[in-house]
Amino acid sequence: METVLIIGGSGFLGSHLAARLKGGYRVVTTRFRHSLRMSGVTEYPLTVSQNEWAKELVMGIQPQIVIYAAGSCDLRWTEDPENARELELQNITGSTTLMAASQLVGSRFIYVSSALVFDGTRGNYHESDVLVPNTGFGRSKLSAENSIRSRALNYLLVRSAPLLGRGPAGNPSLLDRWLHQWGHGRPVELDERVRHSYAPVEEFADWMVRCIESGTKNRTLHFGGLSRCTEHELGTNLAKRLGVPDSLVVRKSAKADAQMRDYSLNTSASVRALEVKPLFLKQSLDLVEKRLLVP
Repeated sequence: METVLIIGGSGFLGSHLAARLKGGYRVVTTRFRHSLRMSGVTEYPLTVSQNEWAKELVMGIQPQIVIYAAGSCDLRWTEDPENARELELQNITGSTTLMAASQLVGSRFIYVSSALVFDGTRGNYHESDVLVPNTGFGRSKLSAENSIRSRALNYLLVRSAPLLGRGPAGNPSLLDRWLHQWGHGRPVELDERVRHSYAPVEEFADWMVRCIESGTKNRTLHFGGLSRCTEHELGTNLAKRLGVPDSLVVRKSAKADAQMRDYSLNTSASVRALEVKPLFLKQSLDLVEKRLLVP
């Protein structure tokens, strides 16, 4: 049985990858603050700044695949100048260290990047389009991509749209925060100036399995839904399905001259390479709603 090491395995994305992969692989995860405590998954503590321990971990485990899913994608945190050093450690230094160690043991290194490596001026971005990020988060992701592409012998760069789903204990997701606010009768302010091609996190985990099984390497692939919408449009649709009053879905205030941004991703290359079918927004919300109803 092949071993998959998930860096950031106790986070939102990492926990879903661990749950999906553990049935067919030996799954080892790392945690920062919160423990995953998932049956059938081995866990080790790791701070991405611990370079020597990170190398020893990879050398000791000898994984066939390393997935780097560590780091925060909360723009409220990533764009705070006080967090610039930590952002660099998470997205650049940590990934470079783990990539180098993985190459020494012959692992395939999969780096989860973001749609925010683009500038958002037009949307429907292909993998080969010009990269001009306009956020600190996007710039750090692009820097990591460039380092991995130039130095790794066996890699896969995965740019993902924002993912929808519940987070593990101690690591609430965007959806968790919305549901918490609505559950307490409090309004949620949602952005109507930025479009993304949102998709369910469970679909991403299935897609990742296809990436691993196909042996795809040394390229960049996009993952996302077929529909593009703003956060406000997404929240309005979800609230209607869950019976949440319209008054609890509020437009986030923005400057009058604020530019509309569209970070949606074109996924036609991954559809061809992996023979997968991306979802429209309605299909995505159908799955999200169904999973919310599971006890």
